[in-house]
Amino acid sequence: MRFSSIYDARTTYLVNCYEDHVRNHYSDTYLSEEEIVSVLYYYADLGEHDRAFACADDALAHYPYNDEIRICRLFMEFTTKGFKILKKWNPEADYLRYPHNNYLIILHHILNAVDNRTSIDAAIKKAIVDIQWNKETDCNPVDSIFDVADVMNVLCKEDEVLKMAQDVTSKLPTKTDADIRVKAECYIQLADYSIGDDKYKIASEMYEALVDENPYCMEAWLAQGILHFMNFNYKEAKLSLNFARAINPDSNRLHLWFGKVYAATGKFKEAVKELRMHGMLYPTDIKAKIELANCYLMADDYKKAASILETIPESHFDYHNAQYSLAICYNQSDRNKEALACINKAIREVEGDYFDTVISDTVSLGSNVYKMDWDESPCKQTKVDYYLLKADILVCLEELNEAENIYNLVLEMDNNNADAISALGHIYMDRKDFRNAIYMYDEAISINADNAGEIHALKAVAYYKMRDIKSAATSMRETGEDFMAESLFYEYCPEAKTDNDFQKFFDNEK
Repeated sequence: MRFSSIYDARTTYLVNCYEDHVRNHYSDTYLSEEEIVSVLYYYADLGEHDRAFACADDALAHYPYNDEIRICRLFMEFTTKGFKILKKWNPEADYLRYPHNNYLIILHHILNAVDNRTSIDAAIKKAIVDIQWNKETDCNPVDSIFDVADVMNVLCKEDEVLKMAQDVTSKLPTKTDADIRVKAECYIQLADYSIGDDKYKIASEMYEALVDENPYCMEAWLAQGILHFMNFNYKEAKLSLNFARAINPDSNRLHLWFGKVYAATGKFKEAVKELRMHGMLYPTDIKAKIELANCYLMADDYKKAASILETIPESHFDYHNAQYSLAICYNQSDRNKEALACINKAIREVEGDYFDTVISDTVSLGSNVYKMDWDESPCKQTKVDYYLLKADILVCLEELNEAENIYNLVLEMDNNNADAISALGHIYMDRKDFRNAIYMYDEAISINADNAGEIHALKAVAYYKMRDIKSAATSMRETGEDFMAESLFYEYCPEAKTDNDFQKFFDNEK
């Protein structure tokens, strides 16, 4: 991370020139190799991966033999996708030609550790030593520390990252606005490393101190707003962003974060307005396009959502998320075969996700290498969600046997998934296997008793179809005053309205 140089006046000017070039639909004017590299590092250092990847691809189209651009793109791929990227890369030639490139030093040591089945901890220590030796000539410890911190964060070494990066950041000056911006962006990076419980308190204190010291600095308020958003404190996030906008109402950087806050709080109309403005200013920000599409999706505007999601390129690192959302759009529009094709693409993408690859490839590297196991991995929940949607789509296509297999696969990943269990109950109901349906509904209710009125009603349907009238009435009593559940029961069992035995038991239960 090159925080110490990203906000000098020349870099800011070059970034503005490049964004003008993009907004003018890639006009003929273009930056030199040195200039476009500065812009690329600017985006990469801020963690704006969408813009960084788009900039790198654009730059390589103009300068296909520039190794610095290619290596920077490789490092970004590693920090977003993990070890599977390194499998396709032979570092020796690059490492020999560019031995003082921080990114290559880190990747070289890590890949050697994976190939030789040795400790990644030791590899990181070697990388730090090599970079510090290299930086003796540059006198710029911030660059090297944040390069290493970025990789250590990928490797789930949060405690070590926080201590190391916080120590360096605390020594940064705050004499000028440029200094404040640098420190604020460092705090954003630190917040990535310090999420959760006591660590969140540490990060909050750092931001409050920065804002107190610089109350009229838009960057400080923006950084604090981003921290609050990352920690799901949306009220405080919006408050901080409002202060930032009051200081600089023309700042284009605020549209994205206001859009994120509005979307997270269910204000999709406002989110769409902010994200559309951001998209007009930064048309290459594909991640923001996906967020805009998801806002349309949450507002049940499936046509607009699909029109955006259909344009997301397969090469984008969040392509699987786009395909998942597109599958929902198609499924809600009764385009079930197209929905199935989309969710299959999403599953293929997520199957090769970072955590799966890393855990399987480094299982023998020692117990201290990875602290995150499968149950803690975000990859697990993603796969569960994707397979659940696939099974639901198969049900719509009346492929019940295959859907049953997928629901059982979900339960292998998450044996307490009430959605999969109740869905299996629905399949058994469709087959008129009422005893197994009741068993599944009982399991689902035991896992998630709250808001289980629909399941109680379906359980009552199963009992009624078996002519166990008393149990059916008892199950209906469990729905409480749930009007929708009662309507569901009578939809499947309309004869129960005139069934004297059922009404007698039902009245007695009441």
